Amino acid sequence: MTDRSGTQSIERTVRLLKAVAERKDIGWRLTDLALYCELGKPTTHRIVKCLVAERLLSQRPEDRR
Repeated sequence: MTDRSGTQSIERTVRLLKAVAERKDIGWRLTDLALYCELGKPTTHRIVKCLVAERLLSQRPEDRR
């Protein structure tokens, strides 16, 4: 990881976006995404919720992946 002088949130968000892009057709369960990105589940949830609100990610209604 790089120097964490105020960029930690950005680094985490980019890590999540890259992971989602790797499995765009399959999607992720929140727990699996958090483990894969080495983030806590609450942190992953907050970032994903924000990305969905900003329309940078979308969740399928039937399984929320």
